[in-house]
Amino acid sequence: CWELLHSRYFPHGDNSEHIHPIIALFRAQAPEAMKQGVLYYHYATLDLFSYEVTVELVYDMFRRGLANIAARDIHIFLNSKTAFHPEINTWSPQTRRSLVSHYLSAIRDFGILEGKVRKRIHRPTVEDGLFLYIVTYLRDCGKAPKDILPSNDFRLFLLSQQEVEAKMVEIQRKGQIRFQRSGRIVSFKLPWRSILEYIENIGQ
Repeated sequence: CWELLHSRYFPHGDNSEHIHPIIALFRAQAPEAMKQGVLYYHYATLDLFSYEVTVELVYDMFRRGLANIAARDIHIFLNSKTAFHPEINTWSPQTRRSLVSHYLSAIRDFGILEGKVRKRIHRPTVEDGLFLYIVTYLRDCGKAPKDILPSNDFRLFLLSQQEVEAKMVEIQRKGQIRFQRSGRIVSFKLPWRSILEYIENIGQ
């Protein structure tokens, strides 16, 4: 189990001088919903297949009001991607089936889908703690405020750019952050200097 978790979430090896946010989050005894959301976020952003299927296919289906999703939808999506990812053509039918089945099971376990046999798209509730984690993480990765609002990372939770901005405004009204948008100019200020400092505040 540890080898699997390590390869999935810590692919760059151990570094005694740096604590991964996931480890810090569990040490801080964050709410269970937030821990699950963060685990899903890092799972999806570290896996190109899971990321593209979710932010493109699942998000588009959700926005078009299509609730049911099946393995065939993902197979069709894969076929549409062969021009950009020619390596797909080298995958055997068994490999494709296994990959699709694993994906559907994984995001169901993370709460993005519901149902065991027939899968239905389900948008999870993104609490303020998880939302601010993603915003802070993107900032720490070097993203400018104007690039964070339209980030596809929020599509992992089926949130549109307009909903992300509305969430920022809502959190600002609670006094947790400073956020302002004037036309194309976007600015916000977080009261913590890093993702680890943010997590420390959660445990207090």
